[in-house]
This record gives sequence, structure tokens and C-alpha cells, in this order.
Amino acid sequence: MADGQQREGQVGGEQHGQDADDRRLVRRALHPGPAGLNDEVIQAAPLVHVGNFKERDPPIFRGLPHEDVMEWSYQFQRVSAFNQWGPDQQLRHIEFSLEGVAARWFSGLRPRPETIAGLMGALQAAFRHHNYALELESQLRARKMGVDEPVMSYCYDIIYLCSKLL
Repeated sequence: MADGQQREGQVGGEQHGQDADDRRLVRRALHPGPAGLNDEVIQAAPLVHVGNFKERDPPIFRGLPHEDVMEWSYQFQRVSAFNQWGPDQQLRHIEFSLEGVAARWFSGLRPRPETIAGLMGALQAAFRHHNYALELESQLRARKMGVDEPVMSYCYDIIYLCSKLL
């Protein structure tokens, strides 16, 4: 019985340590600042692709009312960076990432923007909801932490929603 109590104390201590680590990570995420004395400086290695790697397919945007053109734009940029597409390649690929209403909009777009930034701006102007900021704010206000949801998952979801508002 003493062994069981000792193990429970160890598990409880580990849980307390995990909670402290979680709080520290949340503080760093919410308040990034200069590295402190005890903070490690992490440097990312340069991105080098060796050998063959499979390109990712860009996401499909259909222009449906429930789709978020801003989120789609962000995901398209992520895939473009991974595939190492330059601006000209992005312009060529974007046409094949559009289907349905969005593809029909694109086919009728005259004059066509000559830059990826111009095309993304036109796409966002055409398909972003007119009350997009209010919808994001509503999502943020309605977001509640689930009973079994990890604290870090909830915190990063809140941070993500806040970043979309800026």
C-alpha cells in the first residue's frame, strides 16, 4: 500500500511538472520576447532538398459559401513554399487549384493580374465574406475549452484565431 501511495505521489508530481511546463510554453507563445538567460536559442537549419521528394498538391478552392478563401490562400502559400515554386509557377498552378464557381470566376477574369499578389488580392476580394472580421471575432468569442481538451490545444487554437484577426 505504501508503494501505491508513493507511485501516486510520483505521478502527481510528474503531472504538476507537466502543468508547469505547459504554463511556461503558453507564456512564451503569448509573450514572445528576447531570449532570457535560461532560454535556448534555436536556429533552424537551412532548407535543402536532397534527392527526390514528392511535391504536395495545392488545396482546391471551389468558392462555396462555407469555404474560407483566406485560409485557402494561406495553405496555397505553404504548399508553394514546400514545392519551391516561384511567383511564375504559382500563377500557373493556381488555375488548377480552382474548381466550380471559383474556376468560372477565374476564366472570366479580365484583365488577369500578372502577379501572384495581384491575383490573390482579386481572389480574396471576390470570395472573402463581407463581414469576415465579425465572423472571426464571433468564432473567437464562442470558442470554449472542451472538457477533455488539452490546455495547449486550446491555447494554440485561441492564438491562431487571434492571429487571423490581425
